[in-house]
Amino acid sequence: MFRLFGLFFKISLLISLTSLLPQAFAEGKKLDPLVEPNFEQRMIQTNIQVSEWFDGVAEGIDLFLVGKQKTRDRNQTRVTLEHTTYSFEDRSLKNNFSLGIFPRFPNLEKYWALKFTSYDEKENRRGARANYVGQAKRRQNYGATAAWYRKIGNVRTSFEPRIELQDPLRISHSLSFDSSAQFENFEIRPKLELYASARRGPGFYQGLNFNYFLSKIYTLSLINQGDYVDNTRTLSVNNGISLAHDVSKKTSMSYTFMTTSTNRPNYHLDGYTVSVSFNEMVYKKIFDYTITPYVEFLKSNSFTGQVGGVLNLRLMF
Repeated sequence: MFRLFGLFFKISLLISLTSLLPQAFAEGKKLDPLVEPNFEQRMIQTNIQVSEWFDGVAEGIDLFLVGKQKTRDRNQTRVTLEHTTYSFEDRSLKNNFSLGIFPRFPNLEKYWALKFTSYDEKENRRGARANYVGQAKRRQNYGATAAWYRKIGNVRTSFEPRIELQDPLRISHSLSFDSSAQFENFEIRPKLELYASARRGPGFYQGLNFNYFLSKIYTLSLINQGDYVDNTRTLSVNNGISLAHDVSKKTSMSYTFMTTSTNRPNYHLDGYTVSVSFNEMVYKKIFDYTITPYVEFLKSNSFTGQVGGVLNLRLMF
């Protein structure tokens, strides 16, 4: 356990020291052509060049598919590379690599939007433990999604059929509705999703979260989420509370208490988790990382606490 936290501390310290290097180029300032750029400046310049190349390719495909220009919106194609390390008491370290390609076609997106990912993004978002604690390992599942988005009044609607690149090919569907109601110092965010998963079968997901803005730097969230799978008639419910703290413009922390309940064999508390998450945006829209140590108390382990941790590194183009 102590070696695990020691590893997290060393990695956090190393990346934090990197973020203290001069970031003039990252802020958009021009470099002196007579001065040899250092490693940090060359890395950022390479990231910008790769991003511009992806944007150019996506723009060409966009105009080819549509046939004419329907909008002058800027192309914002995004590619993300994520490496996640999972550690749990009495278990060996597990590493997971995720790839996401989100080509933006401003003209084509008047009709459809495309996504290519190495995991089922919609399925991953249904779990509060994955969103707030990050302890659920992503299942490798390469596929392509053609998404349809529309806003009906204050309700955002999306329909996302996904083709999983397996042998044989599999197809999943998702139809979701979400909205938000904002008041002076809090907001309500309801969501409903009807899905048919090639792996889990049909089901539905519902969420009703409350966010209270305590101050400019503190936000308190009440988490209420449920996921029902029809094939196994299993209902999983997550309830919790999370306090988010903006330490600075680039760093933030969150403190979360989460409970999980299931209806098999009857509705009961299956476990609860206490976690602290630290996130730092080393370079805006280029590189960030998140460290989340947690303690989990499961019914299967007689509610005895077990320590774990998640380290996520994300590189964006």
